[in-house]
Amino acid sequence: MENELMISHGNSLALVADKKIDDLLKPLNKEIFLIDTYLAGFGRAEDQTTIDSLKKEDVLFLIREEDFLDDYAILVMNNFRQKVGYIREEDNIILARLMDAGKRLTAKVKSVDSGEHIKKIRISISLVDF
Repeated sequence: MENELMISHGNSLALVADKKIDDLLKPLNKEIFLIDTYLAGFGRAEDQTTIDSLKKEDVLFLIREEDFLDDYAILVMNNFRQKVGYIREEDNIILARLMDAGKRLTAKVKSVDSGEHIKKIRISISLVDF
């Protein structure tokens, strides 16, 4: 017997032989929509140009943050790992618990509405699962 672990049916083994495990699992990833909400705390961002550069469909990253005012604080960062704001306090408890349990959440900008006195940034949050 050559190698019992290498069973080939036609060229199917060749299709996966040179792939990394991440590339093989990527097609199995699915995003499960959780909630649409608005970004909070972005008025206190160190660099307002970061906020001004946000546009629809931008991918955002969510990171749990220890905060003495909010036990469930979730920091929102852009693609360049710059702080853009937080998940609103009224929406963050379940999301924080999911993240604390090891679940991966992602966010996308759904809309950026600039009013005369206030800016609203709507985001969509999904659970990445496979």
